[in-house]
Amino acid sequence: MVLQIMDTSPFVMKMYDEAMYTYPAEARAIGWTLALSSVLMIPLLAARALLATPKGAKGSVGIRRRLLISLSPAREEKDILEGKTASR
Repeated sequence: MVLQIMDTSPFVMKMYDEAMYTYPAEARAIGWTLALSSVLMIPLLAARALLATPKGAKGSVGIRRRLLISLSPAREEKDILEGKTASR
């Protein structure tokens, strides 16, 4: 899907006087870098939140519990790690 959206061919623009202008490769690279710098932060920070979840008293915490901890308020984290149900 991403490859379908991403067009790496030269960007050609038809000007008002029928002249054709091709943007330089450096301009396209800078544009993609600026766009991806903000878009890629969302999945990267989500993965960081899941991986940075503290371990419980019983050792390793499963992915379902890690997801619940990352989505819950900090005051409920201890209860979730102890195996109690969430207050919602």
